[in-house]
Amino acid sequence: MFTSTILTLGLVLAAPAPKKGEAELAKLEGNWVVDSYVHSGMPEAKRSGSHMSFADGKVTLKEEKGPDIGYKSDPKADPATFDLLLGKESILGIYKIEGDMLTICFPKGGKGVRPAKFESPANSEIVLIVLKRDKK
Repeated sequence: MFTSTILTLGLVLAAPAPKKGEAELAKLEGNWVVDSYVHSGMPEAKRSGSHMSFADGKVTLKEEKGPDIGYKSDPKADPATFDLLLGKESILGIYKIEGDMLTICFPKGGKGVRPAKFESPANSEIVLIVLKRDKK
């Protein structure tokens, strides 16, 4: 029994670890609930409780009817980046995952450049959303 335990432990330790980017991408996928939503420095309470899902390269907004939105991300960037793909247009954003919290930041409507910081200053047209992982 001791020999099989050592052998199993050796196989586990010898197995290739997932690349950092792959592990971070896996953390992004799943179901999320909006905790706070700020646009141009103004909180929008009506958005709280909305659901968002990231899976298989698509983002689904549960409360809105319409097609899934494609996305790609670069978890190795600092901060990590994502591109929401809407036909020929892309919305360029940043994100961070801390425990069961996901923070995303992007210019509303895709107008503007990718934000460099997680903030939504007044009159900026930048959206800052904090989401909690949906445990259901």
